[in-house]
Amino acid sequence: MSKFYWRNKVAVITGASVGIGASTAVTLANAGMVVVGLARRSELIEALKEQVTGEGKIFARQCDLSDERQLTETFNWIQERFHCIHVLVCNAGILKANFLSESPTKDIKELFDLNVVATACCLRESLKHMAAIKVRGHIVVINSCLRPCNLPYLDINGRTHARRTHKCLVIVIICEITFV
Repeated sequence: MSKFYWRNKVAVITGASVGIGASTAVTLANAGMVVVGLARRSELIEALKEQVTGEGKIFARQCDLSDERQLTETFNWIQERFHCIHVLVCNAGILKANFLSESPTKDIKELFDLNVVATACCLRESLKHMAAIKVRGHIVVINSCLRPCNLPYLDINGRTHARRTHKCLVIVIICEITFV
């Protein structure tokens, strides 16, 4: 697809404040897209605007994706403000570097609430919106690559186990799109 195809299309990126999410936000904006970056630290997304040299724009939205109320309100805001989601990039995630036997329940819940539940909820909200307005959408789910590196200390915490759940979510989405 040409660069023209992406011009003025809306991309929503979770975890857009740093790392892969921030780089993706700038790259898509430079390709002419309207990027809505979601993160708990929206001021970091605001700073990305200075790196945009293309025709696109970056809009920052503060959102704790593990809080369903905030997540739902944010996706409603996106619909009202931008009317369409063409691309969803699920990138938000946390890493708790600890053995399971040493992890407090609070850390385990935080990890799964953001890495698994929030991803599923973002997918749900985007799919509902894309289906309602009959837009051809693109969904990208970023997940961990630590396990192939054979780092057992970092793998036990659940971040990379979310990778398997992400694969299952993608399969469910493919089935839903195919049969709907």
